[in-house]
Amino acid sequence: VRAGEAGERAVRRVLDELDRRGVEVRTAAAGDRWRLGEAEVRVLHPTSDAPAGRGMLSANDTSLVVELSVETDAGVRSVLLTGDVGTPAIAGLMRREAGLAPVVVELPHHGSANAAAVEWVGRIDPAVVLQSTGWSRVDDERWDSVRGDGGAPWWVSARDGSSFALIRRDGRVESGSNVR
Repeated sequence: VRAGEAGERAVRRVLDELDRRGVEVRTAAAGDRWRLGEAEVRVLHPTSDAPAGRGMLSANDTSLVVELSVETDAGVRSVLLTGDVGTPAIAGLMRREAGLAPVVVELPHHGSANAAAVEWVGRIDPAVVLQSTGWSRVDDERWDSVRGDGGAPWWVSARDGSSFALIRRDGRVESGSNVR
């Protein structure tokens, strides 16, 4: 059995079980919005016409990118979840979402320090950075221009364990980890 076939079978089993339990599964695309508790979820990527397959966008570049926004006493605050997007998807997001200003960012593709990701996160200038990655990407010097001297808290799962960012009702952003 090829790896792709095994993955497809696993996805099919999950979808079948969700259907059996009466859970509706929908495809999300850029522009979709819904409420999640007090937050609004806005899908930024992929677009409904995102080309995937040979010579087009990779599976990573069709990752779901969402912004979760919540109203606070100090105005709207948001979190950006970026999945595994790489250079082509990031270029499209920088064009379509030039005014994006989340206070918390999950680094694209586990903190892969490609030029597009470094530029994008640098433009966004978040108050907190979350990076889910292994040891090979901890403190990668290519992120130094974004990380800055004593800048935003930068939580890395390999070093810091599970981390969190919390947006308070007064608009303050707090973050931490289970290690430090």
